[in-house]
Amino acid sequence: MTTRSASFAIVTLGCPKNEADSDRLADLLTQRGHTEASAERADLVIVNTCAFIDAAKEESIMAILEACAAAHARGARAAAIGCLTERYRADIERELPEVDMLYGLRADGLADELDRIASAGDGRRSLQRKKAARDRRTRTSRSPMAATGAVPTALFL
Repeated sequence: MTTRSASFAIVTLGCPKNEADSDRLADLLTQRGHTEASAERADLVIVNTCAFIDAAKEESIMAILEACAAAHARGARAAAIGCLTERYRADIERELPEVDMLYGLRADGLADELDRIASAGDGRRSLQRKKAARDRRTRTSRSPMAATGAVPTALFL
């Protein structure tokens, strides 16, 4: 358990298994001393994705983009987990650079990430500094899809 805590929110898409996985992850993060919050206030917004059919993939991608935009606007972080990230990790890394953390079906590593956010004290300010450094390095750290709302077709191949 950490001496400080960070807050998290989990947005769950898809099947009952995703609901169970999200509940298990929330229990793990809570046991580590972190607190569940609304997506609008959380230090880390986690999107548990679905890739069962194309419509589910599209919904997952849009949810990821929305979570990233909202989280980054206030200096928080966004993570994507689940079926879509398990199956299309390389595509997501390439097409959605705004995602801070990607995990597949096993997302236990998010507990360590949340511990790091908590141990940074004011994690948001620390994350803003890291984001600014990343932006300076890449100069194109935001995908064109975020601005247009387009869904990357590479994820459907």
